[in-house]
Amino acid sequence: MVYRFDMWDRFQHTAHWWIDAMVAVWLVFRLMLFIVEPLHLHRRLFGQSDPKFAFRRAVRCHG
Repeated sequence: MVYRFDMWDRFQHTAHWWIDAMVAVWLVFRLMLFIVEPLHLHRRLFGQSDPKFAFRRAVRCHG
């Protein structure tokens, strides 16, 4: 939406601080979803010999 409506100047004004905060939250979310979880958690959770334990651990982490 920023690109389509050409609202890049809003990142320069302190009155629109929430846009910067929203971008930071999305950045953290994307890092967790596409980098941390596939590289770290899948190896740790699904490398277990007991699949029920891995499932319980995954549910506990997401709940």
